Amino acid sequence: MSLHVGSQRELISTTLVIIAGGVVIAGLILGRSFLIPVVFAFILANVIGAIVERLERLLIPSFIANILGVGTIAIALSGISWILSSQVDAVGEAWPTYIARFEALTDKLSVWLGAPAANQLKEAIQEINVRDSIPSMVGSAGGVLLTSALVLIYVIFLLSEKGLFTRKLVSFAEKQGQGEVLRGILHSVSSGVRLYLWIKTIISLITAGVSYLIFRILGLDFPEVWALLVFLLNYLPNVGSTLSVIFPAVLALLQFDTIEPFLIIAVLLTAVQLTIGNVIEPIFMGRSLDLSPFVIILALTFWTTIWGIAGAFLSVPITVAILILCKSIPAWQSIAVLLSRDGQLRDT
Repeated sequence: MSLHVGSQRELISTTLVIIAGGVVIAGLILGRSFLIPVVFAFILANVIGAIVERLERLLIPSFIANILGVGTIAIALSGISWILSSQVDAVGEAWPTYIARFEALTDKLSVWLGAPAANQLKEAIQEINVRDSIPSMVGSAGGVLLTSALVLIYVIFLLSEKGLFTRKLVSFAEKQGQGEVLRGILHSVSSGVRLYLWIKTIISLITAGVSYLIFRILGLDFPEVWALLVFLLNYLPNVGSTLSVIFPAVLALLQFDTIEPFLIIAVLLTAVQLTIGNVIEPIFMGRSLDLSPFVIILALTFWTTIWGIAGAFLSVPITVAILILCKSIPAWQSIAVLLSRDGQLRDT
């Protein structure tokens, strides 16, 4: 009898967990327009908080340190917007040349692809009219700018209430005798995400800088845009490095009359990505990213599915935070073991 009751309770618990999971996923999908800026704001506020703390250690007043921290992010976002907007017209002007070059390449490839396949590919490319797409591209850029402005507003308010939210949570937890435990968990999550983002940003800047030199030396069109793209794509786990090689290499194939620049860019960028991604980054990343590669791919797929490209960029920071949270709570450590690289729970 007791066995039957136990099975029923287990079934009810499992059902409730499944229902709760479905509700959470539905909430993430339905609330994406609200949640994405909020998550970005929390991450940026966390990063700015680290910058502010370092500036305060240099005896810079807190008010000025906060202004410098927010200003740094605002300047970075403005620089990205300026680079993209300044190149829109140039891309439109160069597009007919790329189309002509592509048609010449498809004529040569028709020997291997066959005439029908080559013609279909040619027609598909010809239907892409960059000039007609510029208004929608500008509109999309405007939407990104509005979202960025909203994120900055959230960040300013979060920084203005720095520490208050944490103190409220700790104060509430202290009534259950868990105040110090919660304080430690929040500190661990914050420190882990900060460390990951700091190292990833430095590595991305190095990768983009080296790539920019390659683009400049070889005379690739729009080197600033491609360097910016390399920087941003480097935040995408696994697939980002591959796309960072493919896109500029394809442009080189369309821009130059010979295949040598295409081969040089493809080989050099691959060497840069392999060297930095497999040698330099693991040395600096160390234990800050103790995630299973399979879990990283699953996280990338999951967050991209529900939040699109923004979810792809947020997938690793969110998963790092979940891993650290599960490590810090004894009842959830079995989940942390599954998420970890080798099943060993290390201090972060």
